[in-house]
Amino acid sequence: MSDYFWIFLSIAVFMGILLPVVAILTKHKHTMKLLEIEALKVKKENLKSEDGETVK
Repeated sequence: MSDYFWIFLSIAVFMGILLPVVAILTKHKHTMKLLEIEALKVKKENLKSEDGETVK
């Protein structure tokens, strides 16, 4: 077979593997950002509730 065919096939396989990896990493980063924001909200609520208890 032609060398160009193998070059094309190698590039296609590389891109075929790279695309899902990039998609998974992007989704993971987005999910971690949402979880971090949620954790900060919970922490802020906990601090407010602790402040309210100490004032009483």
